[in-house]
Amino acid sequence: PTSIRAMPRDHSMHIYARSTAVTFATVSNVAICWWWSSEFEKSPEANSSCAISHISVEFIGLAGALVRALSLISLLYVGPITTSIYLAKKRQQHHRFSWKGPQKGFVTLPRKLGDGDELGIRSFLGAWGAVLAENYEGETRAIVFRNLFLGPMTEEIVFRGCMLPLFLCAGVPMVKTLFTAPLLFGVAHAHHFFENRAVMGTRMAALRSLLQFSYTYLFGVFSAFIFVRTQRLSTAVLCHIWCNYWQLPDLGFLASSGNRLSLLYEFRYFLLASYCAGIALFGFSLGPLTSSTTYGSFEERWPCAA
Repeated sequence: PTSIRAMPRDHSMHIYARSTAVTFATVSNVAICWWWSSEFEKSPEANSSCAISHISVEFIGLAGALVRALSLISLLYVGPITTSIYLAKKRQQHHRFSWKGPQKGFVTLPRKLGDGDELGIRSFLGAWGAVLAENYEGETRAIVFRNLFLGPMTEEIVFRGCMLPLFLCAGVPMVKTLFTAPLLFGVAHAHHFFENRAVMGTRMAALRSLLQFSYTYLFGVFSAFIFVRTQRLSTAVLCHIWCNYWQLPDLGFLASSGNRLSLLYEFRYFLLASYCAGIALFGFSLGPLTSSTTYGSFEERWPCAA
């Protein structure tokens, strides 16, 4: 309805209406992919491993695959995690509250959207909860549902679970698939340009959209690699949730004033080193945590593309 489309994109009614449409589109994509795969299996040149079979859930070894995927993506976010811990401790010292004990240590500054449905994760989990809730404290349940559940789930089903097997089983080389398919994932987020243009003007909206396309594409390449390597959609979904939670790195601690991370200015060199260390550890661990010894060779996991 026009009245809902006119609402801010973070309004709960807008989110739930779009969630309904996205869910319908995702189910439709899976149905079409399933039908196409069934038709493909009937052809003489069809491989015994059809594309749609790769989005099924495989429980054997699932826990280990999830742990390895989460460990890998967590290394990439060593910097933001370290920053959140230091920020939590700094705030605790600033407000002179005890670090231990439930419901102590932090003052919630809710970012209300008019419907009064904000989360209180910090007050629920206490001081350590503030570290985990840093990026979403005060947000509405609708925003959390969209960003940390529905968005990762539906996007991974469509752009990884449905799209990548079709690329591979159509004979597109793996490397080309990993770097080409995520382009569509990045383009799918281009609509934010029109939303931002009304607020910040055409130039700034274009620059922001270009930045968003860049990091969305890079994440898409990583998520595609994880899915192809593990052949488990759940690992890609978990990584997507983790990345959505931590969002883009905030280097505000490099400034002595002007933002919430300026409290950490005195730790700037250590925090910057933690960012660099996390990126290095991620690079060194990418191979061992996704090795063919654990998951089997590419030909074994994807016989339809062999």
